[in-house]
Amino acid sequence: MMRHTRLAGLFFGLAACSFDPHGMPSTGEDAGGDAATIDGAVGVDASAIDAPINAVDASAIDAAAIDARPADARPIDARPPDASPPDAMCPGGPLGFTPANFDPCAIPPSGGNLQMAAGTWTLDTGGAQITLTDNNGAAVSISASTIAQTSGGQMIAVVTASSITIGAGATLRVTGSKPLVLVGLSSVTIAGNLDASAEGHVSGPGAGTDGDCSATTPGDGFGAAGGTYTDDNNHKGGGGGGGGAFGLDGGDGGLIEKAQNNPNNPAGGVADGNTTITPLRGGCHGGAGGNGGGGSGGGGGAIQISTPMLTVSGAIAVAGGGGAGSPNNANSSGGGGGGAGGAILLDATSITLGPTVKLTANGGGGGEGRRAGPENSGGGQNGHKTDAVQANGGTGSTGGDGGKGGAQSGAAANGVLGNESTLNAGGGGGGGGAVGRIHGRVALISAGTAVISPAAQ
Repeated sequence: MMRHTRLAGLFFGLAACSFDPHGMPSTGEDAGGDAATIDGAVGVDASAIDAPINAVDASAIDAAAIDARPADARPIDARPPDASPPDAMCPGGPLGFTPANFDPCAIPPSGGNLQMAAGTWTLDTGGAQITLTDNNGAAVSISASTIAQTSGGQMIAVVTASSITIGAGATLRVTGSKPLVLVGLSSVTIAGNLDASAEGHVSGPGAGTDGDCSATTPGDGFGAAGGTYTDDNNHKGGGGGGGGAFGLDGGDGGLIEKAQNNPNNPAGGVADGNTTITPLRGGCHGGAGGNGGGGSGGGGGAIQISTPMLTVSGAIAVAGGGGAGSPNNANSSGGGGGGAGGAILLDATSITLGPTVKLTANGGGGGEGRRAGPENSGGGQNGHKTDAVQANGGTGSTGGDGGKGGAQSGAAANGVLGNESTLNAGGGGGGGGAVGRIHGRVALISAGTAVISPAAQ
């Protein structure tokens, strides 16, 4: 009965009434009211109250009904242990394919569109910071970083942009020590010139290192240095340095005439690397001329372009450097061997080559040896950047001529024997540097007067 009384009090409280459970008014405005009228209006009956209470007891308050939940009705925050948040997008955005030589999640984010207009621009990969200067020498803001290659080898300099354009009349000259990778998240267009070639003794960016060129199988990619030999008149003279190698073997250096003990020619480097250019690296340098002779030609650099859509109507060059001729004050000395061409890796799912495109990784010519006299020994030409013609070796004096560099038109040539005189041994000519490597992710189809030297692999 107590439970009923409390419920009735609750209901009447909601109607702003207070009354005695026996129908008698309590204090307040209703104290003089008719109890029968109040009882009749409310009609409180014990059985009517008991019924809903029993209904509540039988269902809502029934612990068994509450516990009978499906086994998988767990709280929202009870996630399975493996329900980790989704991975964040790679900083540079997706290329839509897995690129060669680098992790797409390790590259810097896009720096917007990068456009280079007419003039000469310089990108330096050698320092702690990768820098770009325009044709007026002013610094240009770019998104770039140095990262490791997934295939091992040298660290690479990566520049990322939404699109990259080297316009007609523009030349981007790449310098420094690291191979360059241009990443265009939407496209790359080369209407002007992209040049990572060696210049004489100075190698191009990413040229073959000691690790790339001196521990190869079956041989050494660097050209051998010319030795010092003795002729039949007991005069000493230097042999020419061997040419550097990459796509093919470098040319041998020339000996001196009538060298005693039948020595072998200074060897050109042995072809190394692979057709897919993984890891990314350039050509090997040549060998120095013997007996204080000319310096070696540098190896050509390495360039990779990774983008969904690549259009090239201009030129990309990674030529090897020409070997130096023997110095004027170094009688009977050999010429330097030429450097091998470098690497061009077009890592794009769509590649369009214009009818006048030029892709070249030609080797440098060997330097001329020296016998004696006032004449200058000629240096070998740097590898040609816009045609498939071999670079000439050095000529012009009485020493042995340098060998031609390698190109689509011919393999690297050996240096020439240095002729002796009654007073001096002749210095041998340096061997020519070999061609480098060119590779496309898809077939490189060209027409018209297009040049691809050497042929793409």
